[in-house]
Amino acid sequence: MQSRLVIALIALAAGCGDPSSSVRDHRDAGAGAVVPPQLCGNGITEDGEDCDDGNRFDDDGCTNSCALARCGDGFVHIGQEDCDDGNRLDEDGCLNTCRAAYCGDGVLRTDLTLGGDGFEGCDDGNEADDDACLGACVAARCGDAIQRLDLAQDHPDFEVCDDGNSAEDDACLSNCRGARCGDGVTRRDRDQASPEFEACDDGNSVDDDACSSRCSLARCGDAIVRTDLHPSEPDGEACDDGNLLDTDACTSGCQAARCGDGIVRSDLAEGQPGYEDCDDGNQVTTDGCSNECRAPACGNGRLEPGERCDDGNRIDPDACLSNCLPARCGDGVLRRDLLPGALGYEACDDGNRVNSDACLNVCATARCGDGVRRTDLRDGAVGFEACDDGNRIDDDACASCRHTCFLHSNCPGGAGRCAVAAGARRGQCFDLRYHRCQSDSDCEFTDASDAQTLVECDRGLCRMREFAQAIVGIECALGNAVHNRLCLQPCRNHQECRKPYARCDATLQNHCWYNFCGRPNELSSDFSRQVNNGRLAGPCAGDHDNPLDGSCYEVGLDNNQWVGVCFEGGTLVSGAACRWGVRRDQDQLQCGGGLRCTGYDRAGLQHCRSTCNPPGGHGSVNCAIGSTCMPGLFSVDTFAWVCIVQAEQCDVISRNSCGDDGRCTVIETHSTTSHCSALAAPQDRVGAGAACSGNSQCPDGYYCHQGAGCSALCRSVADCPVGQRCSIAVGAAYGGCMPP
Repeated sequence: MQSRLVIALIALAAGCGDPSSSVRDHRDAGAGAVVPPQLCGNGITEDGEDCDDGNRFDDDGCTNSCALARCGDGFVHIGQEDCDDGNRLDEDGCLNTCRAAYCGDGVLRTDLTLGGDGFEGCDDGNEADDDACLGACVAARCGDAIQRLDLAQDHPDFEVCDDGNSAEDDACLSNCRGARCGDGVTRRDRDQASPEFEACDDGNSVDDDACSSRCSLARCGDAIVRTDLHPSEPDGEACDDGNLLDTDACTSGCQAARCGDGIVRSDLAEGQPGYEDCDDGNQVTTDGCSNECRAPACGNGRLEPGERCDDGNRIDPDACLSNCLPARCGDGVLRRDLLPGALGYEACDDGNRVNSDACLNVCATARCGDGVRRTDLRDGAVGFEACDDGNRIDDDACASCRHTCFLHSNCPGGAGRCAVAAGARRGQCFDLRYHRCQSDSDCEFTDASDAQTLVECDRGLCRMREFAQAIVGIECALGNAVHNRLCLQPCRNHQECRKPYARCDATLQNHCWYNFCGRPNELSSDFSRQVNNGRLAGPCAGDHDNPLDGSCYEVGLDNNQWVGVCFEGGTLVSGAACRWGVRRDQDQLQCGGGLRCTGYDRAGLQHCRSTCNPPGGHGSVNCAIGSTCMPGLFSVDTFAWVCIVQAEQCDVISRNSCGDDGRCTVIETHSTTSHCSALAAPQDRVGAGAACSGNSQCPDGYYCHQGAGCSALCRSVADCPVGQRCSIAVGAAYGGCMPP
């Protein structure tokens, strides 16, 4: 049986392949006998066999050639090998370890073409994505959306970022470098509020071109001067001081400030190079601003608008003052450039239009006998004058500038009284209008019509012993029936007094009497002990005993005496609109203390304006900046010194300085500057040369000259109609045109 099996196997082997692979011819060399050949697969490991597992399977531990299975024998040993391609190549689908190639095995396959399944661009044996080889065995590259972290910063392939796109205007550039100001690429992924916003990026760190080193667009006012453009080109800069001020060395257009650019510099003090008084932007030197940007200046030797002279110096006491007005008597500046006797010579100049002080209005020193009585000195002072009749005759009514009298009629002023001391050849005059008495001796004088009639002191007022009867509600209480009778109005309260400067005086048995005012230290000796009511040129107690609702006006008297007279007032404040002719008891419609209703604006309104101290007065009230103390009407025919704002000032010579329905008020002639007032009603207005009864009827620039009608006002004959002359009083600033 066994021999048949062997024979069968031999036959099978002979018919199934190369018998040399399984049958071996063994001969006994010694006996010469033939030994049956060995058979691989017979299950017997024989000579020349590593193994014989008795089967014909190559995928187990013993191959069909009876060799032990090994990696590389071309047979896949199931359970031991993934593959066996029979070669020693590691870069194909089967590794030398008979493991199937896979991404991450550390062996780069080279047997596949790009795009083939399983193709590897690299294989670093790990699954990390942030090195040179990605976990998918793809070579790392800039733009693969994975940031490499395995390289030093100085390596050419180092990646700061990798956003997987090729856009250059976001946070990560296409070369995987982080966007930065100065890289030459303008970012578009940030809004203006972001600190990383770039308006531009020119790739350089230069600040003075169109794009700064901070990647902001160059602009005027960024404190960087552009040098890539000429200053004359659009957006060119000659300077840039970092602000948008026009009035310093660099304008808001980044051009260097210069005289003639139409912008006045304010950053320099006068005297510094480049200082400008003005800049009108033109090259006309004869207008209000010179080509050196200097405003018209008195003292530059050039006659400019607003100047009547300019002698090139700022010296006052010559023919042209430091304000470039011609020197004149009354300007307050004593000329030193002329000798006595020369035309225009001044012995004095006190700057006022008061003719009765130490300096006359012709700038001659006051002296006894010059015909002008001084009123600025108290009796007893050197130079005091009670009168001045202009002669040196001692045997007349005025001797050595003292009033002399025999009779009341010798005394000036209408209410003057002659008091002759016992045994004296002549007496001295005093004024009953303001004189209060303390005893009968103050009132003892001889009446002109009756040498025996005496006046006694009754409750502080000189009265005749014979009391006259009331006439139309007014009692004649002073003087006699023939000469200078003074009449007093009986009253029950202040409002009943007809005169706005009177009040109901209880000490005079309720008769209206002057309402005196002023501080004691402001008044002359006869009043300083009795009066203490407000202040001269300021507020005083008018209708009421306590509130200072009135206005105090200084009045000069004979014998160098003066006192304030208080006009009643109301409650309107400074600047409030007001009107004339308001009843005395209507306080709410009258100007308050220290104010009077005067002036006239373009709307035809009068306003409450402050009263002020007149030139040569004894008060201390001055006007605020922007207004001028000048005579101002506060009724049709009454004026006092008030503060007139510049907007309501005018020139009396001008023909149209107050509008169609206004005129420049003609009050007194010390200055051509006055204030506006209303023209008469249209039906009452008359033309130049026409008959008139008041200045308000005449056109602006004219006055009512009785006998000559509406006459033109003038500074010189040039202001007058042809053939007329300009008549100006000595010391006056203007006059009137007269027939030749």
